[in-house]
Amino acid sequence: MLPAQRDAVILALLQRHRVVSVEEISANCACSAVTARRDLERLDRAGLLRRTHGGAINLAANNGAAATTAGSGAMLE
Repeated sequence: MLPAQRDAVILALLQRHRVVSVEEISANCACSAVTARRDLERLDRAGLLRRTHGGAINLAANNGAAATTAGSGAMLE
């Protein structure tokens, strides 16, 4: 899958679930966890999502309140 296609999948997952894990991205994009992390870092730098430990959150869902990543229990501030 091309990077632009993975980006579209990642952003669609975030719209549906607000929080997405690296594992979910890897499964949905048929890519390695390293590739998924690289994609998340790039999308974070572009301001399209917020990178978290183990995944990402939708910026529209981040209203300043603390959120947890799916399954990890890690808190954002």
